[in-house]
Amino acid sequence: GKNPWRYKEQENTQGYTFEQYWHQVRKRGGQFIHILQEEFPGITILSLRELSDWQKGSPFSAGLLPVTDRKKTIVELAGAWWGLHPAFYAGILDSISPGTELIDANEEAYYYTTSEEFYKIGHILRDDAKALVPPELWNRHSCFNRLGHAISADYIAGNWLGISPFPYRLSAQGLMMTPGDRAKWFEHNAYYAMRTSDGYAWLYTEDMNWWTGENVPEGFREALLRAKDKVQANRPLGFGISEIIQAAQEKAEEIYKKKGADGFRNMK
Repeated sequence: GKNPWRYKEQENTQGYTFEQYWHQVRKRGGQFIHILQEEFPGITILSLRELSDWQKGSPFSAGLLPVTDRKKTIVELAGAWWGLHPAFYAGILDSISPGTELIDANEEAYYYTTSEEFYKIGHILRDDAKALVPPELWNRHSCFNRLGHAISADYIAGNWLGISPFPYRLSAQGLMMTPGDRAKWFEHNAYYAMRTSDGYAWLYTEDMNWWTGENVPEGFREALLRAKDKVQANRPLGFGISEIIQAAQEKAEEIYKKKGADGFRNMK
């Protein structure tokens, strides 16, 4: 359906400017958080995407951060896919109360392949993302913004092969690995998600049953527990995955060049 966060898709753009929509959506954000706090004082909200949606990363993110020209970026929001969402976030900051936690759960972390990405996004959201927030709210942003991280077992396992608009080099890389290497990538992301979050890391899966083990990839359960134990004991991960990732992406790229999408048809 219609995207509620994109200015160009609204019904009354002929009568109202982007700035007028911005102010109204900001008002709605304040009303939203006020009602939640009234019903649930001290609520913790795990939001899949807040300002993390603007990082430069996967094809699903809007890629405005880090900002080098604030005025130019504000203009770009008028045509951006989620352009009105920062206004809703600003409204939340207007009315958020002490004790309420708003977690930017950084769904883009599904696609991370390096420890640097987990660390870097924290700095981007604390500092650079202020460019998307009205200056009078910068202190409240610093006080209330919290970072979580997402982990996707399906993406790492190669279950999202061919997901659009990802190139096959990325969506197929998990399938190019051995079960042991996939488990290493999963442990790597789980470790750094927990290590660098402000308290919350969350795991998304679709057809995997973690209680019975059905459809859970080989070694993933053990990898998740190892990552948790290392973080709790303040131990290093103990290995890197850059060579694994590079080799898998190169192999997927080679198959795609030779056979196209059909080259991956029987691999899952």
